[in-house]
Amino acid sequence: MEADPWGALSCRLVTGRGSASSQRIRSLLDSISSDLTHIENEYYKVCKNFPNVVPVEIIGDDSYKLEYALPEFLGNFQVTIKHRMICVIGHDPQQQVCDRTYADVRILPDFVNNHRAVWNFQNGKMTVTIPYKYPIEEEMKRYCNRDIDDTLIHVSRGYYINPSEEEID
Repeated sequence: MEADPWGALSCRLVTGRGSASSQRIRSLLDSISSDLTHIENEYYKVCKNFPNVVPVEIIGDDSYKLEYALPEFLGNFQVTIKHRMICVIGHDPQQQVCDRTYADVRILPDFVNNHRAVWNFQNGKMTVTIPYKYPIEEEMKRYCNRDIDDTLIHVSRGYYINPSEEEID
């Protein structure tokens, strides 16, 4: 069984056992903050290259959706998810004058089931639909757990069917 460093650190933090543990916690939080700042800056570089199309995020009753208005594309998209990062790349090979490409990178919420994600393109709108791992409630406790899935998922084109709406024979 893997040791829980956060449990030990939080125990020391709560009980206040010495400044050495406080220094370690501060150092750890500074490191996380620095890494997150670096990631945000890298994300901004991608985002500023494609500022005209910002997806609409929809937190529905049974799924999370990203909707992109891309009327100039024909539906040639590649959607991948690795851990909680989704990458959407659109390419229009029909363009004779210039190569038209669209890219978006997002961090997904931790309560979505990435392995069941699908995307669809219809009437100039590209939609990525990702069902929830469990029912979403207004109030939820978020426990600290290590649920990292670094599998590269190639999201299929298709339609999401809500299990509660499927016919039972």
